[in-house]
Amino acid sequence: MYTKYTFSLKRTLRGIWWLLLLATIYAAIVYFLSSVIFHSMLNIPPAITAVLGTAVSLLLGFRTNAAYERWWEARKIWGAIVNDSRTFVRQLKGFIDVNYSEYDHVLRRLAQLQIAFVYALKNTLRQTDYHQEYEMYLSKEELKLIKNQSNKPNAILDRHQKIISKLHDEDVINSIQFANLDNTLKNLCDSMGKSERIKNTVFPIHYSSSTRLAIIIYSLLFPFGVILQDAIYMIPLTFIVVFFFTLIERIATYLQDPFDNKKSDTPLSAIARTIEINLLEMIGEESVPKKLVSENGVLM
Repeated sequence: MYTKYTFSLKRTLRGIWWLLLLATIYAAIVYFLSSVIFHSMLNIPPAITAVLGTAVSLLLGFRTNAAYERWWEARKIWGAIVNDSRTFVRQLKGFIDVNYSEYDHVLRRLAQLQIAFVYALKNTLRQTDYHQEYEMYLSKEELKLIKNQSNKPNAILDRHQKIISKLHDEDVINSIQFANLDNTLKNLCDSMGKSERIKNTVFPIHYSSSTRLAIIIYSLLFPFGVILQDAIYMIPLTFIVVFFFTLIERIATYLQDPFDNKKSDTPLSAIARTIEINLLEMIGEESVPKKLVSENGVLM
């Protein structure tokens, strides 16, 4: 996630420079043909390009808003995971009697399992192989249990459930406390499912392709609509129009997939580290990792 705006011409033009080059060459060809060969006969009414420009702007607006909604929903989901992770450990500390013989062990085990769940979910969504991030918080028995599971975060939540069920069976926690803990696990499972829905649901292809087609058609017609009014200036005007329309479409493309491990994504690594720090501090651990900070205006 970008944490501050730092203008970079290289970053801005990356991926679209060739489109801008083609648009500029195309506008120059149209100007040459109109001025030298056809003598200003290659023109269309400016009203046509004005109407088309409005239509393209509306399409881009809907496209960008839809992409941003996906990005913002992803951020809200992971905000809920932060809150539910803290709530889960806080409930354990409040519900389990401190005089319980295995109080420290159970509290530490469940807190570590929750940290493992967060990192496993992050790696699943980003499709990365940083398994050491969560394996360090799992026992050998637990690693063996989830090794062959296709959905490792879900397997860790299942481990959560078995431990708190055992605490309930042993009367360490009562039925109301068990229900509250189970509800927190349900919220975590819901957040996991919502994240997977965003990850596995492809942004409507026809929506994207239609917007790009509209930009191409408008870019092809624009020089003909301004050639009489602006003559030579229609070349830089074409460049500017194509630049902004293409840039906005590119922004939407970046935002539509918030779990693809790009600089514009939801900062899952930073959020997971925050949860790790908070939970370790809540159980009294002295060795706590440092908070991730942005580098060059980017927080992953």
